[in-house]
Amino acid sequence: MELFRCKYLSHENEEILGFCLNQDCQNTTQFCFECLNKHHTQHFNDCIRFTKIVQFINEFIQEKNQSKKQIQEISKQFQNQFEQITKTIDQDIKILENMNQQLQNQDYQTFKQQIHIIKHYYSKEKENFLQQQIFQLNNILETIKIEETKQNQVVDQIYPAQKKDSKKEESNQVNKDQERSLIFNFEEIFDTGVALQNLQKYQESIESFDKAISINPQNDRVWNHKGSALHDLQKFKEAIECYEKAILINPKNDIAWSNKGSALHCLQKYEEAIDCYEKVFLINPNNDTAWSKKGSALHSLEKYEEAIYCQEKVISINPKNDIAWTNKGSALHCLQKFQDAIAIIKRNFELLASLNYINYQK
Repeated sequence: MELFRCKYLSHENEEILGFCLNQDCQNTTQFCFECLNKHHTQHFNDCIRFTKIVQFINEFIQEKNQSKKQIQEISKQFQNQFEQITKTIDQDIKILENMNQQLQNQDYQTFKQQIHIIKHYYSKEKENFLQQQIFQLNNILETIKIEETKQNQVVDQIYPAQKKDSKKEESNQVNKDQERSLIFNFEEIFDTGVALQNLQKYQESIESFDKAISINPQNDRVWNHKGSALHDLQKFKEAIECYEKAILINPKNDIAWSNKGSALHCLQKYEEAIDCYEKVFLINPNNDTAWSKKGSALHSLEKYEEAIYCQEKVISINPKNDIAWTNKGSALHCLQKFQDAIAIIKRNFELLASLNYINYQK
């Protein structure tokens, strides 16, 4: 086999020893002994001999095979899970069809023995759980699509000769323009929903939020605002579902956690509400609204000392929070600390008077 020779004039025909793998190197990729000492001194370790490159390639092949094996195993596990979920749904359908037939046949005694199943569906707990599963699976699918896009970008960089032709590039540009248009439309529709909500037109705002969700279902802000609008309509269970979707998309959305706690509070699920507020503090320990809400929940549980601590926490963060002063006074009153409560109420009146004066001056 003919030897690979150097082309530099000063050391022409020297035997090539390997390739330089430094991506920033501006010199010829192949190197001989003279090239190594003259042109590649700044990245000497990136100049790899042929035998070592063979070793690298074998390692790369091994890594790719290992990754392929892992992907296949994950795919197999996904398939097994999908089959199990489908099987469970088929079983549920069969049971419901049988129960429907029992009613048509007036077999009420047999139907009565399974009435707990209908109660379960009637409460929508099972359907909500299934919808949450579907939502999570859609999130996984979106993540896979994003990773596939990233992988394709890497492939295009490594194999420039295999890049898409000009027509496909034009098509990609059109898609990007459409994507920008969708983003603009989403923000416009979302802002309209917020404006309608501020005008207390809650049902209309929900319709806007639904349109925004149809464009981008992975935006946690719009789910949180829809939940807030439902909350304003006192549809607390539906509101909680929206807050949970916002949290599923962005677990660090402290506002969604706080709002979920507030909805649970309205349903008199005080302990669950407090758990939500604790999640808020892990994300944002200075969220005075969540501290105030936790204090209110503790107050409802007649844990007045703990409630006072929370309201004092609010006051330390925001001394002008008149609601916290009022709540602290109320808790002191429940503890029959009447003098302290009166002092707090007097302090709150002074605060409100100063705030009203400031607002009047404005």
